[in-house]
Amino acid sequence: IGPCQTGCPAHMDIPAMIGHIAVGRFREAIRVVKEHIALPAALGRICPAPCEKTCRRGSVDAPVSICLLKRLAADVDLASNNPYVPACKPAIGKRVAIIGAGPTGLAAAYYLLQEGVACTIYDDHTAPGGMLRYGVPMARLPHDVLDAEIALIERLGAKFELGAPVSAADLSQDYDAVLLAVGKTDPETANLPGVFAAASRSRLAVRAVAEGRKAARTISHRLFHVPAIVHDKPFTVRIGRLVEGEIDTLAEGANREKRV
Repeated sequence: IGPCQTGCPAHMDIPAMIGHIAVGRFREAIRVVKEHIALPAALGRICPAPCEKTCRRGSVDAPVSICLLKRLAADVDLASNNPYVPACKPAIGKRVAIIGAGPTGLAAAYYLLQEGVACTIYDDHTAPGGMLRYGVPMARLPHDVLDAEIALIERLGAKFELGAPVSAADLSQDYDAVLLAVGKTDPETANLPGVFAAASRSRLAVRAVAEGRKAARTISHRLFHVPAIVHDKPFTVRIGRLVEGEIDTLAEGANREKRV
């Protein structure tokens, strides 16, 4: 596994994305990206790119511009006549309420909907997006970009109930599961039957998106009565400190042209 993929909190397959972009396969690139990151155009503008800090190319000259490449793939897709929307399995008759329309809640809905689970997202703000809308300056993340990505989640079937506070205890009476995606969470509320909590102490949006995907998997396993996968981390090793000459060997196939 590439060290960049290990360094990505969402564990996106970065080498595959770069390979597709290099030969102009943007449709395939965005498909790879969205397997792990539901809001790549937004994150491509604000992510501090921890993946680039572990990029092996950095030992040669500078890391590959992974975050901008992710943004490129997403922007090309959004500007197309037919933006990528993943296929969804047939509806299974299960309904999940998600409290919090930020990156965690939006990502959870994105992956649950693909499994045929109906999702309604609740938020006390009047527009979805959470910290992406209300915590990031528009100069960094224009709202039209965020709205375009949210619209794709809505195309998958997500429903929104906005502008009013809700109670997890009340929603649990009407839904098969309730996901709290609103940050750290009242332990007593999270312990209610059928209530799940997805929270990260990190303020990184990419980590919040990863938590949403993880929560979606957990809820899917519960709804489908499938045991959760405990050990799902693939085996990998890391190259230690390189001795003189080793980086030159690794870089033999690297492109030496000036960056674009």
